[in-house]
Amino acid sequence: MRDFARALRRYPFAMYATTDAGQAGLRGGVKEIQTRAYHQPLYALATTSDTWFDQAGQQATLHAVLGRTAPPRSWRDRIPIWHKTMAGPVDQGAWEPAPGGQMAEVGNVNDVGHYHSLQQGGSALVLGALGPALLDKEISALKFSVIFGTFLHMPEEIVEENGWHFLRFGEVYVGVRASAMVQERKIPVHRVVKHGYLRIEGPLIEGRTVKVDDKFREWTDYGYVFEIASRAECGTFARFRKECLACTWEFYHCFYRTSRYQSRHGELQIVDSAAAGTVRFMAIDGQIEPRVKLAATGLNPKLIKLFPDGRRVKQQRLAYRPDYIGSPNYPTAQHILEADPAPPTGGSLARS
Repeated sequence: MRDFARALRRYPFAMYATTDAGQAGLRGGVKEIQTRAYHQPLYALATTSDTWFDQAGQQATLHAVLGRTAPPRSWRDRIPIWHKTMAGPVDQGAWEPAPGGQMAEVGNVNDVGHYHSLQQGGSALVLGALGPALLDKEISALKFSVIFGTFLHMPEEIVEENGWHFLRFGEVYVGVRASAMVQERKIPVHRVVKHGYLRIEGPLIEGRTVKVDDKFREWTDYGYVFEIASRAECGTFARFRKECLACTWEFYHCFYRTSRYQSRHGELQIVDSAAAGTVRFMAIDGQIEPRVKLAATGLNPKLIKLFPDGRRVKQQRLAYRPDYIGSPNYPTAQHILEADPAPPTGGSLARS
């Protein structure tokens, strides 16, 4: 294992793996989890397509790590990035009494969210919802955070523009754009530093107490798009910001949720259900991701090619009907979280 980790590699390189995961409880069954990782000399980005159980717990469905120096000398030169949905007063980085009369950082802050993630290269789309473990519980504080482990090093440069939060750590650039709605109310997303962690977060419940039921779960929508690159890939920080600002994002929920992100590395689309925690499909550049159980049961994945129709999604834009949905004649809720216009041209937005 040590020899493998130390071996020289040609960058960038990507890893792709799949697994079947069991899920306990009333919502038990089998899940096909797709895991992806993309590596460059100064950073890595990894995702899993689905939360393993009813809530994420301690699982990171998106995890990035970047090095401020080339090469990083130790873990102190690295910045980790992940997301978390936190309920209650306990916060990431808070202090609590430890044995011996000392104070230590809280070691277990559960993630109560349920996520679907899709990644291509250094671009990712993440949709979040509340896990069913919160059902019938009363909570007065709930927030979703994209967290940066900055307790040793803060970014050298921060720019906020058109809903994007851009951060530069040495020669590595990160862009995050988050969005959230709760029961047809848009939630503001802001940047804050707390307990040494820089966060981009939205308060889903604040200043009131809510007893979580199925309806509240269904209509608590949040998500974000994520971009990471280095100076070697796109030159200046300004160039990286320009490429991200040219990306478009649509995020819509009526009977089900659908989100499409035209990223720096191609088009990412997820159609899912927040209430059921299920995925209708995920597509990269219009190509629907194959179901993993074809490989898990020993079938040849090439059999998918026998049925090509319906496996490619070609859309110019998602459809919105605010004049119809939610009208007095059709009292159904809807969320339009993001609705960027279609990009002028298709394909990847990253510079070759």
